Amino acid sequence: MNRNGERSPLLLEEATPYIYRKNAFRILALMVNASPRDVKRKVEKIRLQAKLSEPARGKGELQPLIPVGKEIQDAPAKLEIYPQELSDLDTAREAAQRLNDPERRLIDEFFWFWPHDLDGNHQDEALVALRQGDTDEAERLWISWEAQQSESNVSMHNLAVLNHLMALDIELENGSDASIEKMNRRDSSWAESYKRWRLLLDDEGFWKRLNDRIDELDDPRLTTDTTVRFRNTLPAALLTINGFLAISSMEEGHDFDLLRHERMMSESGFGKEAIDEAKLYAVNPIRERIRTICKSAAQSTEEDPIHADEVARRILDSRSIGFDLKALDVLLGVDHSTRIALRDEVALRVLSSVLSFSRKTERWKKAKRLLNRCLDVAASSSTKSQINESIIAVKENAKSDFGWCGKGYFKLQDPLLSELERAREYAGVFDWDRAIGLLERLYENYTGDNDRRLIGKPLALCRNMRANLRLSNALSGLQYRYAPITEMQRNEIRRAVVAAEEDVSRAYELDPQNDTIRKNYYEVREIARKIGVSLPRKAQARKPATTAIPSVRAPSVPREKVKGTSGISCSRIVVIGIALLVFGSYFMSLCSGPISSSPRRVPTRTVRPTKGPINTTRPLVRPTSTSYSLVSSSTGCVSWKQVDLLDVGKEMCVTGIVRNAYSNEEAYFITFSNEPGDFYILSYEWVFPGLGYGSCVMVEGTVERLGSSPIIQIKYHDSLYKCE
Repeated sequence: MNRNGERSPLLLEEATPYIYRKNAFRILALMVNASPRDVKRKVEKIRLQAKLSEPARGKGELQPLIPVGKEIQDAPAKLEIYPQELSDLDTAREAAQRLNDPERRLIDEFFWFWPHDLDGNHQDEALVALRQGDTDEAERLWISWEAQQSESNVSMHNLAVLNHLMALDIELENGSDASIEKMNRRDSSWAESYKRWRLLLDDEGFWKRLNDRIDELDDPRLTTDTTVRFRNTLPAALLTINGFLAISSMEEGHDFDLLRHERMMSESGFGKEAIDEAKLYAVNPIRERIRTICKSAAQSTEEDPIHADEVARRILDSRSIGFDLKALDVLLGVDHSTRIALRDEVALRVLSSVLSFSRKTERWKKAKRLLNRCLDVAASSSTKSQINESIIAVKENAKSDFGWCGKGYFKLQDPLLSELERAREYAGVFDWDRAIGLLERLYENYTGDNDRRLIGKPLALCRNMRANLRLSNALSGLQYRYAPITEMQRNEIRRAVVAAEEDVSRAYELDPQNDTIRKNYYEVREIARKIGVSLPRKAQARKPATTAIPSVRAPSVPREKVKGTSGISCSRIVVIGIALLVFGSYFMSLCSGPISSSPRRVPTRTVRPTKGPINTTRPLVRPTSTSYSLVSSSTGCVSWKQVDLLDVGKEMCVTGIVRNAYSNEEAYFITFSNEPGDFYILSYEWVFPGLGYGSCVMVEGTVERLGSSPIIQIKYHDSLYKCE
């Protein structure tokens, strides 16, 4: 029979280790064919006896195999269904309510003892023995009748229920502390139960009996389809109970029981599909716990990034998460997609919190320690690669003295700290003029040594960045010129050099120990000397250990010397300018972070968004007059907000307002949002000088996937359009 059809969600929901302890017929000591009148009479009797504080069950009534009602509280709390404080009357009323639901009643009937004759259950010798508390006699009779192929294999069903019930009672009452005798009985009960459930699954007479019972109940909510759904779901429902017990054992530190239940599931004989379905259903609580924890961690990180390291550490130190992840490893196996996804979800949440913390506080060494621990949680190679890239990034940042926050920065009092953070926001969108203006006012108003030290560090950084921007904008269009530059262009370059020198000199004055600023200082003055710009004499700075300027490979073109210079070519000036641009890209990455497949932008220039090797011989800057084309309308284009991973492979025209445009050592990025997974534009061939915050751009191309984001790549023959 094909059992890949429709399932019974309610049967899976009810399939817990307490399936017998919450069974209404067991709690009320009633037969499975009890009428609504019988149920009502039983509850009323319990109510009257509760008033008199007398036992509710009379002599000769069917006894439960273990105490129920209040005693159910003795079971482990993690899988408990009933409230903590239940009286016998409350339990009885709850059980009676279950019997008012026809499908729940059918489940309770299915997992309780059936009479051989639907109309003559009081003459059933085995049930009479059970009413008298003689379980051994009832079991002996059922075994005898089973050998005689009793009607509809009712005896086999009752033995399956009895052994299943006994195994679960021992599991819940004793766990790993059971005696050797009980352990043996437990293991044999599991084996006998599963053996009979497997046989019943293929027994048409047994399922016809269930159909007959549905007809007798005569409830429109129960149909023959109900039997089909029960039959399709039964293997997974039975195995799900073992899955819950395995997870419970893991949480209690009983690794042996975890492995025991996993082995029972694998050797149950129900088939791989049922085993996989049961395992996935059993780990649903783990999935929900992990997602709840990660959601809470994300909220805490967003509200307080300064202390996001504590959020990450709580996740890494959590015993419950550790147990959950170990249970996933054992139950699902290391290659299972759900196990990989949940481990990666935890790892990426930690990564995001650590990066938010490090980007805000610049405490790179602490971030590195947390990221090393995060590697042990990640499962997929892509997530591990993201973490390793971030570790490399924070290592390099830890070596640098170029940053915003000096020691004791977050101990500053308001309003100074608030004003510094406001300036930081301006710097984050590359509004250097406003950031510098605000910081200069603060530097003038606060005269304390510590205050000025903490104001001077970001002020020096912003001055240095504006110097880089001014010089790179003036020089970036000259590298691939095929004609001599004009006098107007020479004058623009001279003005840019003078302004850049003023900024970098101020930066050096504020932070003379910063190697990056000191290096830029000498390079700007060298450019000025070569092009004949007269600059005021400055105090001598200690030269950096190395002043080598990184070279940029470019095609061979005629070099035109600038009039009035000492022979330096346009290309030489551009190379020096590009070196400053590279330094500038460092802080841009601190402010916004490059695009990567991680949930947050990694706040360093070293994180690479690509997985394959990059051709490092291609020039970083190659703008041409055709790289920008002005279009008056973007009709037919879609907003970047409408592009997602479902569009991968499609030819699209996409438009949007630029939030950030920057380059790292390998590529140029145009982003429209700081959110993970959002669309962005990428180019390994081009950069676009002057493009920045607030620009409207349009691009056409094939949507690709890079990490978790959809992108369009601008290749050698492609163009980027400015829109109005």
